[in-house]
Amino acid sequence: MSKLQKVLLFVDNLETVTDRDLLSFLDNNLPENCWLIATARVHKVRNFVYPKELGEMDIDDAARLLRYELKRQGLNDLASQHVATIREKVKQLYCHPLAVRWFAWACSRDASVWQTTISGVDKRELENFCVAHTLGHLGEYSQKVLGAVLAIGSIADATDECIRETSGVPESLVDGALWELECSGLLYANTDEDGITTYSIAPLSQRPMADLARRNGWEGDYVQNLQYYMRQQRDAPPDSPLARDLLKLEPRRIQYYTSDERRELIVRIDRALPRCRERFALKLKVLKAECERHSGMPISADDLYKECAEAVLAKGPISPHDVEGIRILLEAATVAKVRSQTEPQIRRAISYLEAIQNTDVAPLRVLGTLTEMYAILGDRQSYERYLARVQQYRDSHDDIRDSHLYQLEEALERARSTVERRVRMA
Repeated sequence: MSKLQKVLLFVDNLETVTDRDLLSFLDNNLPENCWLIATARVHKVRNFVYPKELGEMDIDDAARLLRYELKRQGLNDLASQHVATIREKVKQLYCHPLAVRWFAWACSRDASVWQTTISGVDKRELENFCVAHTLGHLGEYSQKVLGAVLAIGSIADATDECIRETSGVPESLVDGALWELECSGLLYANTDEDGITTYSIAPLSQRPMADLARRNGWEGDYVQNLQYYMRQQRDAPPDSPLARDLLKLEPRRIQYYTSDERRELIVRIDRALPRCRERFALKLKVLKAECERHSGMPISADDLYKECAEAVLAKGPISPHDVEGIRILLEAATVAKVRSQTEPQIRRAISYLEAIQNTDVAPLRVLGTLTEMYAILGDRQSYERYLARVQQYRDSHDDIRDSHLYQLEEALERARSTVERRVRMA
């Protein structure tokens, strides 16, 4: 072949080629003086490819194709109808070659289909015609891998590791199955800027694959394997280097950042959040809330902290050892109070603080803020109760830092002023 100046090689029905060595040759070792034109339902050759997808045809070409396909199905009576009738049918089929071919096949199975439009036929028939042939010629391991991607769905990111664990397919065979599914057009791969590749199943193949998994009894295995994988991953560090770097940041340091640094940090957090597991996503949202809090955006910060606080409270009673959760509730209450002085806001902030009032993390700040908030609400009984608790704590602790005492006195002074103002107004 290399002795020839130029060679044009035609390969028809490329999806029927199963020889991996031949495909590797076409993909990687084809001589430079050789051009390849392939027709296929699937793109098994991926390098140096210019794909040309079959789209809407000229109406006359589509009519000729329908007449040919009807004859091929042995429907000579239908094929011999007037050209105007044939043209009307292909317009209903959007002049698409695959829909035209499917329609002729459907008419051979049920002659009454000719009298209806494409919308009157079960969509499942079209899905099966477009996908079932390719799906049926895949090996069992490839089918199980495709079913695993479908099962993972929106529950987790369909990474190589997650697919391996969910499918139950031996690790040495998963890569080959993914390659075959990609080539078949049934699976899409997307690699983000962090180098992590995730997979998604082509929409048209979802229902046929779900039916196949159900018939073969794979669904239960998928659910069990995925649940086990998710339990394993819950406390594992994020795969994304960007997320791992962000989690090293200390939220309280963000107040010292410049406005440009905070804006840049928000951009990085937004990139990392979609690919971060729930536990770590909570930490990233706190970082973003702190950025917005110190950038003069109290509403956005409050909305984020509310989401984080509710996630912490949803886990049940707060453990005294859950320092991270306690800090989130403490800051969420502070931001909610600063956003506005409306009663719903104050009561929401109170609910966060009362959940942590018996912990040892910043007890004076918690008790002092509760005292001030009940003063704002005009709840004299609760105000005096927490004021007494503050005094009791001060009397029993001699090692309170001056800075903490100063902040406490400021909160108590605001509370006293609020109570006195209410008394005067009454």
